[in-house]
Amino acid sequence: MKCQIILLACLLVPGAVMGQTRPAADASRPALKYPDYTTPRRTVETFVWAVKSHNAKRIAECLYGRTPLEKQVSTSFAMMTAAMTNMLRVARAHLGRPPNQQPGLSASDRLNAMLTALPSATLVMKAKHATLTFKPTASAVKQGTLHFVKRGLNWKLDARAMFHLKEPGLTPKIIRQRASDERVFAHLLDGVTADVKAGKIKTWHQFSVDFETRILSETAKRQAEAQAKKKLGKSK
Repeated sequence: MKCQIILLACLLVPGAVMGQTRPAADASRPALKYPDYTTPRRTVETFVWAVKSHNAKRIAECLYGRTPLEKQVSTSFAMMTAAMTNMLRVARAHLGRPPNQQPGLSASDRLNAMLTALPSATLVMKAKHATLTFKPTASAVKQGTLHFVKRGLNWKLDARAMFHLKEPGLTPKIIRQRASDERVFAHLLDGVTADVKAGKIKTWHQFSVDFETRILSETAKRQAEAQAKKKLGKSK
């Protein structure tokens, strides 16, 4: 699993307070006030803080998109990630700890493991580009590389590399559809969150069924719309 996927799965942590000062992953380093993009490692710490804060704006600020389309993808990803974080935070607060969750496998554990592994990750910096390669560990961190771009004095995660936007066959149309899907997904998550808060979802089983039902329903709807557009195009 690539390190990018670890970042996408960094969820299920109670929210941090905006602007709160927290200790860095390495106790020998001084505490910092987020956000901090002065080094690639600080940017990763800031990204984790933003995810924990379930704040889409802060998450998007950690990413650098070279084009309007890359920025659109970054914004959609941030919306989806913030919505997922908030949904799971609310679900855990109202429903308790998920059943049968093994120690070390929760998103909180993965986040903490990544921060613990951050100081030993290999950093390579070349002018305005950098890579940070994590070593595999037994605590939910797989080997993988993150890419960074320096803008002014700030290091940001390279959206183009993070989302593999230069893969062969990945057209602007497909990328825009992916971004649209992520925004729809974020709204679905917000709906689940609202139902948990309102007491309409009372158990983790009900939560899972409701979540899957909404996803399947939306998928079927979008497939039907795509088929209708395809038929309409042929009839012209």
